[in-house]
Amino acid sequence: MEATTIPAPLPPPAAESDDLHASQRDRHNVFMCAAGEGLWSLGMGLVSSGTVFPFLLTALGMGPSVIGLVGTIESACAIIPQLLGAFLFRGTDNLRVRLAFWHAAYVVPFIVVMALLLCFSPRLSPMLVATGLLVCWGGFYACVSVIVASWIDWLGHVFSPRIRGTVFGLLGAVASAAAALAGLVAGWLVAGDDSVTGYARNYFIAAGLGVVSMGAFYLMKDTPALAEHTQAASQGRAPAHAPWASVRASMAASLRDRTVRGFLIARSLSVMGFAFPPFMSLHFASSQGGNLSTEFIFSCGAAQALGTAAGCLVMGRVGDKRGHRLGLIVGAALQCVALVIPLCFVGGWPCVASFVLAGLAMGGTSVAHSNLLLESCPHDQRQAHITICNVTLAIPAATAPLLAGLLAEHYDELRFHLFVYIVPRLPTAATQTLISLLSGSVGYLPIFIASLAMSLAATTWILARLHDPRNLHVHH
Repeated sequence: MEATTIPAPLPPPAAESDDLHASQRDRHNVFMCAAGEGLWSLGMGLVSSGTVFPFLLTALGMGPSVIGLVGTIESACAIIPQLLGAFLFRGTDNLRVRLAFWHAAYVVPFIVVMALLLCFSPRLSPMLVATGLLVCWGGFYACVSVIVASWIDWLGHVFSPRIRGTVFGLLGAVASAAAALAGLVAGWLVAGDDSVTGYARNYFIAAGLGVVSMGAFYLMKDTPALAEHTQAASQGRAPAHAPWASVRASMAASLRDRTVRGFLIARSLSVMGFAFPPFMSLHFASSQGGNLSTEFIFSCGAAQALGTAAGCLVMGRVGDKRGHRLGLIVGAALQCVALVIPLCFVGGWPCVASFVLAGLAMGGTSVAHSNLLLESCPHDQRQAHITICNVTLAIPAATAPLLAGLLAEHYDELRFHLFVYIVPRLPTAATQTLISLLSGSVGYLPIFIASLAMSLAATTWILARLHDPRNLHVHH
């Protein structure tokens, strides 16, 4: 039986980081990558699942349980496709070109189909249109999920560990600023025409920007190690990718690692606590939140994106110096504060504050998450490690929005059972407190309470049990 040849891991580019050519390449790659991220985020911000999509579904007459499906679909469609991506994109040969082509050929067309579906919506039933939109959104996220691990791993090779956090923070900030601009533009477009067919413009523009953004990524330059590996694979001097058996073994090794398990628990709790953003928009548009206008809430979505930009910039730089575990701590804590505000206050400024704090939490957490994914890898098959971690986290991420929607829709039934079976068995003081909390119209507040509990649990776990993997593993 022949021995299986496994490609040697690519050496990190840190050894050449002080070289003039490496510095020039880094500046070029940062510029082109930032341009690509900005254009992509500008387009996707016009069809944001946190603001635009919930209002579109509401215009179609859909309720909270259907709106909660959006987040569930996004996460559920990341499970199997990411495993498929671990097979399709196992190698780093010519990866930049393959990733750009995949976006243009398989991801963006789903946005075009959604736009066409909205154009023909007057001839179709609202439920059929909503179903088609959700199916297309699932297809969009499934195709994106196929390349998530390869994308993160590719950027990990392009940018050395010494500057990776700062670069990721800068890219996140550019993407968030573009999303902020997109939120303002989306609000202006919807204010001009809030009919269902009017939303089609958002989706057509998003598709066009998505294709253009891939051109910027295509123009990035590979490191010498990546270029050499691509050439060797094309000439048959090196295997193009690792054997599938090796990939599966590496996934199992990641799940056995104590540091990785601690990271996954922390992120699972935090993700389940972040099921509230779509419902926060609807809450502040309701009587419980202050009856704020759609345009104002879209503007708050832009403020959230600016908060995300600030969180990315600050925590990316701080994480390079002090470890990216700190980004998870700050993000989880800010998440808690963002949830306390709608529980206590009503109106415009509380809405702005909640969105901005949620953005800061998202920014700090996203940069920390990407870097900790890379730094926590206990072996040299990093794509396999990223894939199994993301697939594991997709399970709570898929469950939380669906449970949140069901909680909002069936809260009155739950409250009835509490009054009948639980309240009579409580002490007098506790009974009075519970009755005051359960009485009256509560809207989306139960979602915020449940999310706050999970966010507090995440903060506690990170502080008590999660160790920074930077000094524990060497496969960065």
